[in-house]
Amino acid sequence: MKITDVKVHLVESWRKSTDIGSPWIFVQVYTDEGVVGLGDATNWPGGTIIAQSVEELGKLIIGEDPFHIEYLYHRMYYALEQIGQTGAVIAAVSGIEIALWDIVGKVTGQPIYNLIGGPCRDRIRFYSHASDPEECAELAAKGVTAIKAYFPSDPLVKGERIDSPRSVTLKEEKMALEHMRRCREAVGDGVDLCTDVG
Repeated sequence: MKITDVKVHLVESWRKSTDIGSPWIFVQVYTDEGVVGLGDATNWPGGTIIAQSVEELGKLIIGEDPFHIEYLYHRMYYALEQIGQTGAVIAAVSGIEIALWDIVGKVTGQPIYNLIGGPCRDRIRFYSHASDPEECAELAAKGVTAIKAYFPSDPLVKGERIDSPRSVTLKEEKMALEHMRRCREAVGDGVDLCTDVG
């Protein structure tokens, strides 16, 4: 079996908080035996940058055996030495790698978790997102036990610039604390509250 093509698809998502957008980024790796692997290279932000990286890195693995995942990972990773191996490019490498694992799983008839060492638990906990106390209460009523509560209008980052040290004014701190207090009141003590302070 040989890899014949690598394609990337940008799919519109609900996240439109930046000028460059934040689409879902799906990767397909095609083989000469008709097996197609699906991977996810989604990261925030930078959809088109990641997509271009997938297209360029995909050229490095055409004609190779999709079962040689470790070799192909290192081939892509070390091809990036001169420009850096983080951010958009590592998201692209990861999306391609996931698609390769999907191919191996389909060919062997095994779930990927069995191929990479087997399951460690029979269930996992997840959290959901909410932007206000009312949404927190709705999620808690549905049985969600952990919620990431975003701040309205992002008071912790509003007006900040990347090239300046991160700081929070006293007013913004009080806004954030009040917001979280209201979210806590909405869900009670039985739900874990998280936040993203960027």
